[in-house]
Amino acid sequence: MNKDIDLATLGHDLRSPLSGIIGLASLIQHEIKDRPEVAEHLALLQDHAQYMLNLVNGLVVGAKAGDGTSRAANTRISPWDLVVAVARACTCGRGHMPVRVSADSHLPASISTDPLLLRQVLTNLIGNALTHTREGGVRIQLSYAEETLSIVITDTGPGIPNATRETLFQADPTLVRPEGRDQGHGLGMWIAQRLLGLLNGVVKVCTITGRGTAVLVTIPTGSLTGIELLDQEALARCELSPHSGLPYIAAGDLIGRHILIADDMPANLLFAATVLKHSGASVTLARDGGEALRKARLAVVRGWAYDLIILDHHMPEYTGREVAVTLRSEGIFLPLLCWTSDTDIIANLDPAFCQRIEKPIAPNLLIQTVSEALRPTKV
Repeated sequence: MNKDIDLATLGHDLRSPLSGIIGLASLIQHEIKDRPEVAEHLALLQDHAQYMLNLVNGLVVGAKAGDGTSRAANTRISPWDLVVAVARACTCGRGHMPVRVSADSHLPASISTDPLLLRQVLTNLIGNALTHTREGGVRIQLSYAEETLSIVITDTGPGIPNATRETLFQADPTLVRPEGRDQGHGLGMWIAQRLLGLLNGVVKVCTITGRGTAVLVTIPTGSLTGIELLDQEALARCELSPHSGLPYIAAGDLIGRHILIADDMPANLLFAATVLKHSGASVTLARDGGEALRKARLAVVRGWAYDLIILDHHMPEYTGREVAVTLRSEGIFLPLLCWTSDTDIIANLDPAFCQRIEKPIAPNLLIQTVSEALRPTKV
């Protein structure tokens, strides 16, 4: 087994349980709002789990960048949508810190870049900002000029110590604390720099001890011929406030809907089932791909096919993709959602699925994603 396969296997084996921890902790937070001391402990648990998840993602992608096997893809994406999505993912389990995403100029509706590499850069940098900020908040500003996209991530943390600044972009793992996370940014900055190099981009850091840190990322947009420039009115400012997850509300799109969820991790099943049941859905669970396939077929035979199926991508017996392809080949064309923490799959959705759910996911974003997939415009 080569190194890339080893890293991919390790990445999945660690990402899936960490996503379950983050999801279950968010559920418990909704149930113990009158116990602030317990909520604080859960927030810390989520913070550590999210930090570990970021390390796993950085390990896999950073290793590829380090040995030169990674090559930047060229895909047209919305920079605004990508930044907002990453910000939401990073704040999942970090309800203690407000985050604002805004644009201070016209932005291109799409740019040409590698969404997987850019996502990992932003995940590392936004994760750093959230990890090192205890009071105040994090601001993410986008701007565009002369075929260059600029993203500035500003926090109100303690700043980077003088002793750390000179070695900030070095890969020496001994630079990671050991006195505590507030004393350094570990390998995140080095990984960001290497990945941005693949995108022909640049990262710069400005920090003031005791005042905070601003990280500037610039990347080329590629040709914008025929691409619309969106003004500020077309870009709604995104506010991710502390404890922004609203109480579960039975949504019109979910009330009475029959949903099958397949995942081999009990924590992930419990999280998704609880959220969707609170929104009015009827939920059936499957613990592997084979069980999911049998239950989906049985439902069709009995005349009450599921309205939607959520499939974890990596499962025993049959993978989520294998289940999806089989169902499509048998003429079952209900909405199928891919549920995964694998960054490669997130960036390249298989056509057998109509949509994806990225692990970990905030409860209300899960409700929103499933609701959108159930609307008549989705196929």
